[in-house]
Amino acid sequence: MKIFPGLILSSVRNFEAEASYEMRDILKRKLGIENVLIEPLYGLSCLSIIKFSNKPEIVMEQLEEKLIDNPYMFNYVLKLVPIEIKMKSTIANIKNAGNNYAQKINDKFRWRIILRKRNSDLNRDEIIEKAAEPIERGIVDLENPEIIFRIEIFGNKTFTSLSNIKEISIPKIKRHNIKSNEEIYV
Repeated sequence: MKIFPGLILSSVRNFEAEASYEMRDILKRKLGIENVLIEPLYGLSCLSIIKFSNKPEIVMEQLEEKLIDNPYMFNYVLKLVPIEIKMKSTIANIKNAGNNYAQKINDKFRWRIILRKRNSDLNRDEIIEKAAEPIERGIVDLENPEIIFRIEIFGNKTFTSLSNIKEISIPKIKRHNIKSNEEIYV
């Protein structure tokens, strides 16, 4: 396992390069983040991994604020997901991530695991069971969690994070903005 602060970028099909350029530009111009590395996930269209040195949760909060002011600043990026740790895709590694995150969850937190797996034969139920096993604190809340333990598996690479931000969906923000504007002019 290694510390890997960044984001998973989901983009419009066949516009991965444009989404990468757009994201790099926004991170640099709007947030002042230098040294951004964006690599496509080969074999999985529409997905790229962004790596930077800032805390992903803070970057997500800053992007959310910018999107509220200007929901149309993205044309090719569809979704952003925070990641903190990169590891080889094994049940043991994912359980170790659960061990690390267990110490960060207090007794009153409502939490849940979100798992997305692509190109992997690992058993979904076993992944969730082993990831949750070391977490003996807090309350599991699948509907309204305060903390998300995210597991993203892409073949032999797995990325995890523990965050209070689930993900940013640009189309949802744009739809909400249109709805809000319609209410103003009714």
